[in-house]
Amino acid sequence: MYNFTKIKYRKFSQWNHKRLKCNIMKIKTLSAITFFFTIISFAIGTHDHAGDFSDKEVKINSKKEFVIIAEGQSNMTATDPNIVPFDIKPNKNVFIWNNSKSNWEILKPNYDNIYFHFARKYQETYGGVVKIILNALGGKPIEEWIKKGSVDRHQMLVDQIQASGITKVNVHLWHQGESNSQDPNYIFKLNARLDLLESLPQYEKDKYFFLFGEIVHDYPVYKIWRAAALCYENVISRKYVAYVRSEGLNTVKSGPGINVHFDGVDLYKFGQRYFDVYQNMSLGQNLQVGGSFEIQNQNSDLWDLTKDTFILPSNSPLNTLVLPRNFYNKKFKITNLKETPVTLLPYSGNISGKSSYLLKKKSTIEFKGYSNGDGTAEAYQIINISE
Repeated sequence: MYNFTKIKYRKFSQWNHKRLKCNIMKIKTLSAITFFFTIISFAIGTHDHAGDFSDKEVKINSKKEFVIIAEGQSNMTATDPNIVPFDIKPNKNVFIWNNSKSNWEILKPNYDNIYFHFARKYQETYGGVVKIILNALGGKPIEEWIKKGSVDRHQMLVDQIQASGITKVNVHLWHQGESNSQDPNYIFKLNARLDLLESLPQYEKDKYFFLFGEIVHDYPVYKIWRAAALCYENVISRKYVAYVRSEGLNTVKSGPGINVHFDGVDLYKFGQRYFDVYQNMSLGQNLQVGGSFEIQNQNSDLWDLTKDTFILPSNSPLNTLVLPRNFYNKKFKITNLKETPVTLLPYSGNISGKSSYLLKKKSTIEFKGYSNGDGTAEAYQIINISE
């Protein structure tokens, strides 16, 4: 089982329920304003095409935008024909920039890939519109992204950003290294990539996140790259940079991509891992110590799928868990392997009539969530506790 808590997180936080309550009046006011302008827009013939599943240019609603830049080699492009597709259902609010046509299109991948699953998970969790610019190509060394190769891929990114009209980047996903697997200085070059990115006005320090993923974990050929990557904090002194492990993920079963290219279900999981790391970092901005983490459903690698159990490892820095919002009318368990107790909070409602519950060390608790009718759990009933 993958343990993303091995990554050294600097900050953690929780869903701020007080902040959500304080925003209720704002939401109501905004809803009234939105209704007013909607009536006006229909009167003058305005129409939003963001929901049209077509390859033609689409008009994107100006609601909240989240911008992703995806760079790297073949595991970022994910075009190996030996990949077995797992879950490539499009999301009508996830768009990719088509540089050849100079327009935004709904992302409809042929194969699972890291940026698609990250983007879809983000949109399903937080809403809004997600825009992706892809600047990746298989078999290319990092030198091409730091102005030291035969091709200037940094300038390619700059051109796409300018053409697309992007003014702010929220997260940069990086998966590259197979072509630099024997380079002990890789992290210094990755740091140079960050320097170039932050020379652009769309990359504001401390206001975006840079996540880079591990190339195939179990392939001995990559041990030099992996040793360098694991020491990234000694070189990259940026708190908004994090490493995403690939431990436990498998590659394609046939073709030249064996031991190199992740398979469909594994790219799906990898995208979820990237999202898990991003969420922990982003939710941690406003709380330095003793933060919390909203449990996701089975998409998280901390779930034991065979037992519907969320397992908190013994080395986890988390002290507070928010129960999953979408686990209604279902049973699930939480196992605390830590040597200290963990506070459990309801996403909404209560836990067996109480506002919180203290889960003792080395113990397991079983819940059932109850829905309020709109798909959100309104209460959690404790079924069993074992110590």
